[in-house]
Amino acid sequence: DLAIAASPVNANTIVTGGINIWISFDGGVTWTNKSKGTVIHNNPVYVHSDIHKLTFLPGSPSSVLAACDGGMFRSVDTATVWKDYSAGLDIMEMYSISSSQTNSTVVTSGVQDNGSNMYSNGTWSELISGDGMMTIVDYSNANTIYSEEYYGKLFLSTNGGTSYSTITPNSGNVSGAWVTPYVIDKNTNTTLFAGYNDIWKTTNQGTSWAQITNNLTGNSTYLIMALAIAPSNSNYLYAGFGANTGSNDIYGTYLFKTANSGGSWSNITAGLPVASAYMSAVAIKATDPLTVWVTFYGYNASYKVYKTINGGITWTNVTSNLPNVPVDCIVYDQTSNNDRVFIGTDIGVFYTDNTQGGNWVSFNSGLPDVMVYSMDIQASAGLLRIGTFGRGLWQTDLNSTGLPIELLNFSGKYNVATNSNDLYWSTASEFNNNYFEVMKSADAKYFSSIGKVSGVGNSNQLNNYNFTDKTSINGTNYYYLRQVYFDGNVSISNAILICGNEEGKMISLYPNPASNTIQFQFLRSNAIYDLEVFNETGKQIVMQQAITVGNEENNSIDISSLASGIYFLKITDKISGEFLYGKFAKE
Repeated sequence: DLAIAASPVNANTIVTGGINIWISFDGGVTWTNKSKGTVIHNNPVYVHSDIHKLTFLPGSPSSVLAACDGGMFRSVDTATVWKDYSAGLDIMEMYSISSSQTNSTVVTSGVQDNGSNMYSNGTWSELISGDGMMTIVDYSNANTIYSEEYYGKLFLSTNGGTSYSTITPNSGNVSGAWVTPYVIDKNTNTTLFAGYNDIWKTTNQGTSWAQITNNLTGNSTYLIMALAIAPSNSNYLYAGFGANTGSNDIYGTYLFKTANSGGSWSNITAGLPVASAYMSAVAIKATDPLTVWVTFYGYNASYKVYKTINGGITWTNVTSNLPNVPVDCIVYDQTSNNDRVFIGTDIGVFYTDNTQGGNWVSFNSGLPDVMVYSMDIQASAGLLRIGTFGRGLWQTDLNSTGLPIELLNFSGKYNVATNSNDLYWSTASEFNNNYFEVMKSADAKYFSSIGKVSGVGNSNQLNNYNFTDKTSINGTNYYYLRQVYFDGNVSISNAILICGNEEGKMISLYPNPASNTIQFQFLRSNAIYDLEVFNETGKQIVMQQAITVGNEENNSIDISSLASGIYFLKITDKISGEFLYGKFAKE
């Protein structure tokens, strides 16, 4: 981008930005550089490179805001000294993440335009600058960190990121995908494999490398876009290849396997839908090198995830009920005992395991709709972490109930034919849902259980429920749901109000809908009444007590202060206890 802004008080003062920021005080005749993206971050002239927007504060001759690849910066002295105002934005575009398995508080990330970073004990620090790609924390030592720049330039730190050495294969004379995949041997931590147009192997943390493939696809321009090594048997590697289109994305169309650490390779693409969708990622079962999942990009609803249990001899489509969005990454949960796998898509996270009957379950409670590019599991703490492209790093507890029930609605009404209060609700998804307990109260203060409705356990399908209450329904009744998980945890719904079969009667309120006042008739004249207004959740909004009425006709209540919505009016005779009720809409 090329950004430009003029002072609102002096037309000759102009700031412009491309890579850095420049200023002119003479209408553009001469220019002075006012920022640098290559100096240390606490330098007063530091503004992250690549400027996208510049603006002066309205009416100010000196306050300038700059939006760039690093977030938001501000100067209050006409671009002389800059301050970073990006804290808390949570907008990092992460290509990869890696958790330390020896220190659960440490996780690293490779970030578009913002280098490789480390999150440790609640604090972020930058490891390398530029564009950060894949990153790996050695599973046996949190101080050993591998980082990467675009096209496969690899770095190693053995002191927790304080310093780095370059370890790119073939003295740097290799070029891979924009995000070049590399993996660490889960049994020998000094051994790594890196995928360019061929695969390279090191047994000494990158001091030396050996090429272990030779043009497997028959087209030397093809690049490796996915690489996975079996945790249970390091001889097994799976490598996905795709055509180099010149863009940052490599779309996988070939999958190869070796069972002898690269000594020989077999093409196991047959049975995969590569003519209709492109491979995106590969995951291997922790205890079986022959059980593998492959995910796919694109918008073909039929091809999202495939699985093999025989090392690629045959493949099974396990897409099932997944939404028609690209699947970007996959991770096998080594902490589970039922083959649980998580996938990251363009709209969030889903999982399946052996208990789901082949279905996938949404795992997105509390997560914004966002592209998930990388996933990792911190085993000792039981954490699933995800790197998103635009909303930074997120984590959730694998050992909790995870998802609460996605309750779409909860409503009810009085049924004249059966003299009952009928309750209805529906869920969009459920996780470990044991049952719903229906709670009831006459005064919205003291609730008691009146019944249970079994849940479906786990589901990401629409489920409809109902419950009929025939006990003591006269008068006003309040209800809410206690949703109880299999582990005993509980979620609570909002309360609803139902006015049942009462000794009084339902009355007409007019006009309805109304904007300022509602008119109605009392039971009788020369009496004392209480007036109450409730919203749809049963919360009391208005209370007027001990109103003495001389005439039962043409009475009104002011509703002008209410927000738009649906309300209930209850009118109670203080002497007899009889009451009227009505429902109205506030415009």
